[in-house]
Amino acid sequence: MNIKSLFLLILVFFTVSPVLAEEIQNYETSITINNDASVNVQEKILYDFGSLQRHGIFRDIPYKYSARGGTYTVKISDISVFDEKGINYQFTTSTENNNLKIKIGDPNSYVSGQKTYIINYKVKKAINYFTDYDELYWNVIGGDWAVNINKSSVVINVPKNNDTTYKCLYGILGSKKECLVEKQGNQLKIEHNQVLSPKEYLTIIVGIQKGILYEPSTIEYLIDKIMDNIIFFLPFLVFIFLFIKWFKQGRDPEGKGIIIAQYEPLKDLSPLEAATLINENYDIKNVPAEIINLAIKGHIKIEKQEKKHIFDRIDYLLIKTKENDDSLNKTEKALLLRIFMGNKQRLLSKITPEDIRSLGKKIIESLTNKGYFETNPSKIKTPYIIVGVLLMLLSPTVESIFGAIGIVCFLINGIIIIVFGIIMPKKSIKGVEAKEYLLGLKKYISLAEIERIKFHNAPAKTPEHFETLLPYAMIFGLEKEWAKQFESLTYSPTWYNDKNFNSFVPLVFINDLRNFSSTGTNSMTPASSGGSGFSGGGAGGGFGGGGGGSW
Repeated sequence: MNIKSLFLLILVFFTVSPVLAEEIQNYETSITINNDASVNVQEKILYDFGSLQRHGIFRDIPYKYSARGGTYTVKISDISVFDEKGINYQFTTSTENNNLKIKIGDPNSYVSGQKTYIINYKVKKAINYFTDYDELYWNVIGGDWAVNINKSSVVINVPKNNDTTYKCLYGILGSKKECLVEKQGNQLKIEHNQVLSPKEYLTIIVGIQKGILYEPSTIEYLIDKIMDNIIFFLPFLVFIFLFIKWFKQGRDPEGKGIIIAQYEPLKDLSPLEAATLINENYDIKNVPAEIINLAIKGHIKIEKQEKKHIFDRIDYLLIKTKENDDSLNKTEKALLLRIFMGNKQRLLSKITPEDIRSLGKKIIESLTNKGYFETNPSKIKTPYIIVGVLLMLLSPTVESIFGAIGIVCFLINGIIIIVFGIIMPKKSIKGVEAKEYLLGLKKYISLAEIERIKFHNAPAKTPEHFETLLPYAMIFGLEKEWAKQFESLTYSPTWYNDKNFNSFVPLVFINDLRNFSSTGTNSMTPASSGGSGFSGGGAGGGFGGGGGGSW
C-alpha cells in the first residue's frame, strides 16, 4: 500500500460517521390521564438489535426526585410487558439510582433483529397542582437511552369536558424547541419524525382546568410528604434513641445536690486533673495552671524575660529545680518530663502541642483508675465523634437521593451524635462527689471578703494559703478575684522572679500570670488549618423519562 492510499484510508476512517449496531425504529406512547389523577402509560418500542445477540432490553423509569423542598416520589404500579401479538415477555423489576428498572428478556436465550416491546404501567402522584389549573409535566422519552430513536409519536387522552392547554418540547435538557401538537376532541396527538439522539428528550406539558382531576386533601398531602421525606424525622428518632441511652447508661449518679463552699483542694487531684474531671475534657489552656502548681511545689522556678524589642512578646524561662519525686502524682510527673524533655531549662513559648498532646490521655486514664469515672471517657466518646463527623462529611453526597433536606438531616444527625458522645461518659459516685467538692472550692474562691469572714475555721490569709489555691483559681478563671483577697499580703514567691519589681503586689503578679497563661496556651495550641412547565420549563424537566438499552 502506497502512502497516498494509506492517507485516503485514514481520511475515510475519521470522516465517515460510525453506524450504530442498535437503534429504536419507532417509539409509540399512549398516555391516559384519569379523573382520579392517576396516569396510565403504554410504550410500544420497536427495537432493532441488528446482528447483535442480546437477551432483551431494559427500561429505567425515574420514580424519586429532588423536588418540592425535599424528596418527591411517584408511585409506579401495574407493570406488564408483551409483544405485538399479546404474548407476555419475561421481565424483572428492581430499583437502582432512583430509577425503577424493568429488565425484559430471558437470560437463557438470545434475540436479534427487530423486536416489539409493549410496556404498560400506572403512575400516581405525577400531577402538579396549581391555583388555576392542574398539570401533567411528563418526559415521554428520556435522555438516558443509549441508542438513537428514529421516530416517535404520542397520544394523550385527557378527561372529557376539559378546556386543555398543552405544549410539546424536544431536544437536550432545558431545550425550548417545540414540536407540533394536534388536538382532536379529548385527544392530543404528536408525530415526531426527527431522530432523537442519546441525551435528547421528548416532553409534554398538559394543563387541565381545576375541578376535573382529584386533588389530595391537606392531610393526604402531608402524609405523602412525610412518607417521601421520612429522613426528615430521622434526627428526632436519633435524638430520642440517644437520650434514652444516655438516661440509662450515661447519666451521672445523683450526688448531694448542694454545693458547699470548700477552702482546701482535694488531696489526690492536681489542678489539671480537677479541671478535666469537671469538664470531662482535657483542655490545654489549663496546663499553665499546672506549671504554676509544680513551681509552688518547688520543682520549677519561673523567670520573666525582659523584652529586647518593643514588639517582642513577653516570655518566661522555666528552670527545673528538683527532679521527680514521690510527692508528685502521675499527671504532675508526666507534665514535668514533657516540659523539659531532658533539659534543665526551657522557654515557655517553646513548649509545643506535640510535647503535651498525649498528656490528656494519661489524665483521663488516671482519673478512671482512681475511680472517678466508671469507664474511660475517651473510649466512650471516640466512636460517637467518629460516626458524627462521618455523617457530616457525607451529607453533601445524599442530595441526589434525599434532596437538600437530606443534607440538613445528615448534618443535624452528626451534631446530635457528637453532642451525646461528649455527655455520654458516666462519673462514679466518687466522681460526682469530687465535682461537687471542686465546685464548692470555686464558690469559696469567688466569695467576697464580707462573705468569707462568716466561715468557721477559715484559713488565715497567709502566703501558703494564697499559693495553695492559686492554680485552682486559675482553672476556674478567678485568679483576679483571688488576688484581691490578698491585697495586703507582703511576701515574694521564691519560685517566681521578675527583675523589674522588687516588691510583691498580688494584682500585678496576677496580671503577669495572665500573660504567662496566654504565652503557654498560644504555644501549646495547634494552628487551625417541581415548578410548572408552562412557566419557563424546558425539555426533560418533568416526571418520567429515564431511558434504557439492551442487555
